[in-house]
Amino acid sequence: MVEAIAGVRGGAGGGVLLSTISELVDDGDPFTQAFARRLLRTASAPFTAILVRWVTTGELQDPYAEFFVRESAEPRAWAKRFRVVRDMIPVHYDRVLTRKIFQVGRSLAFLRGSCADADWVRSDAPQPTAEEADDPRRLEAFVYRAAGVVNARLMLVLRDRFGLARHVAAIRRLLMFEQGDFALALLEVLDRHIARAPRQIMAHDLSAALDSAVRSSNAQFEPPEHLASLVLALDDPQADALAEGSSVLESWENVSLRYSLDDPLTHVIDAETLGRYAEISRFLLKLKRIDYALSAVWRQQMTEARSLQRSAELHRRKDTHVSAAPAAEVADVVHRAVRESTIALSEMIQFFHQVQRYISLNVIEGAWAHFLASTQADDIDVDGWNDAHDLYVRTIHGVVCGSAGLGFQRQLESIIATAFQFVSVVKELHGERTLASRANAGVPPVVDKRMSVEDRLIMIRGGHKGTIAHGEVFREHASRVSTVVARFRTQVRDLIRVLSHNTSDLQFLVVTIDFNGAYAASKT
Repeated sequence: MVEAIAGVRGGAGGGVLLSTISELVDDGDPFTQAFARRLLRTASAPFTAILVRWVTTGELQDPYAEFFVRESAEPRAWAKRFRVVRDMIPVHYDRVLTRKIFQVGRSLAFLRGSCADADWVRSDAPQPTAEEADDPRRLEAFVYRAAGVVNARLMLVLRDRFGLARHVAAIRRLLMFEQGDFALALLEVLDRHIARAPRQIMAHDLSAALDSAVRSSNAQFEPPEHLASLVLALDDPQADALAEGSSVLESWENVSLRYSLDDPLTHVIDAETLGRYAEISRFLLKLKRIDYALSAVWRQQMTEARSLQRSAELHRRKDTHVSAAPAAEVADVVHRAVRESTIALSEMIQFFHQVQRYISLNVIEGAWAHFLASTQADDIDVDGWNDAHDLYVRTIHGVVCGSAGLGFQRQLESIIATAFQFVSVVKELHGERTLASRANAGVPPVVDKRMSVEDRLIMIRGGHKGTIAHGEVFREHASRVSTVVARFRTQVRDLIRVLSHNTSDLQFLVVTIDFNGAYAASKT
């Protein structure tokens, strides 16, 4: 009792004072127990009044800071607007009851302030009877009952009126490219828009590219509110370096799809989570792009193979007399380089197909199925939904962009860079091969104005000198092809070695990449 009096004199009040008096209820002296119960009931009246108003209207009327819920400086954020001061929680309030009280009031405040549902709060929100408000045990039962009703109402408003679940599903389809042909349509359009330097790409260019991709794919059948939330952005994290001229950014590296949300969904799915979605989308777009580029090289190879067969047939019919020794040597160099590039191309296509399949089916679909299972319960509240959604995004982000897999993402970035270099080298190789075949077949070449005068004359004259000139170029390209291919295989073997010692499901990716043991058996 002395402690309680001393606490009041020292300025203690609210939950702290109630905790001190509650401890006296367990005193062994019957007189002290009875007096403490009467004192606790009287001292609890202001605290109970604040609590009842909080759990029935979501309003916090606490001028003397006696309640354990405090309002922060961020008036609209779901997770940050209110906070719990643990030292102010009465000792006779257990953890579950405290959470329910905090949850009910915060949900009511969110319904009134952000969801424009104040009419429901005033007319249909649960209200305690006089007996429930006076009896602590009945008031506790009322809080549990009100929590179920209010949480159900809030989830109903978020899902039905504001389409929370529909927006999350749209993010999965569009930003994670689960929408069939949308990714291919976007790549085809961007391939024509991103050839310029980053500083030359305007916002309206990206907007036009996105609109074109939507119209030419099944994404056009998405609800208008989902398409309106989709934004194609060009991030520029090294703007200062570019301004100083110290580096040149690859525009594709900075292109990402973003998804914008309106109130009140922005308070449930915050900017940090949307940023993770954008990072996932950026990396997946890189994978889609390298797959698109490798497929384009394959188509080019097939087209040129048929063209060269026709050129060789015309060459035999004309019986053009050209020095055979240099031509045979060049042909052998070309044949080896093209054959090596064709085999490596198949390996790269298979590798990136398996990586995309793993990310799509094992990572994204697996996390999505777990998320749906966690949020289908009828009694799910916003906090529970938020926890499940946060786990869903973090799981995907951890594999695709994070440190999961002991450097999986970092090593995959290096392999993608090598594959892009391979595409560039092979395109140059095939370009030279086409020029040589046209010269040997007597077809007038297409002269590049950027070439030197000597190179133009050699190309136009053709014949033995043209063969020798092309032979030197082919040897250089063949060497570059071998170097890039060797680097790719080394990087894949290093990745397989890292993933083989991983304890997560990434080990299954090793089986699909090295299904025939070629990388494991190779020592070169």
